[in-house]
Amino acid sequence: EPVQCPPTFEPNDEFNDSDLDRCRWSTIIDEDPSGYTVADGKLQIDAQAGDIVGTAVTARNVVLQRAPTDGTWSATTKVSLDGTDDYVQAGIVAHASSSEWGKLVVMRRPSGEWVLELARGAARRSAERHHAADVRVGGPAARPLLAR
Repeated sequence: EPVQCPPTFEPNDEFNDSDLDRCRWSTIIDEDPSGYTVADGKLQIDAQAGDIVGTAVTARNVVLQRAPTDGTWSATTKVSLDGTDDYVQAGIVAHASSSEWGKLVVMRRPSGEWVLELARGAARRSAERHHAADVRVGGPAARPLLAR
């Protein structure tokens, strides 16, 4: 049965409950409920194969909430990421469609280097467009990121 939600919601979430607030986090791209948990003030999402690149959105468990429509707003997150898989990543995603999205993520390159990637997909006539820029953020060990 669909979740019944009030017309407005508090966007901030400290993840103090044991379940994800589906009124606040109303969209989960390619949801796999066994791939995420809420506990101890954290939303933990297990890395799975997939990505958001070009017009291909194959990433799983991309947890989204509606953006405010009445003025300016900001999004803040804190991520902790480790692993040895190539291109494992975590961060903030803005998603309107498979061709209109933006992401700011910490990502591990095949060389073991961790980078901060700012990327976006932009629909432009029939041509696929993808723009990205990477900045090195640390050595071979994962670093937490606070994005504002």
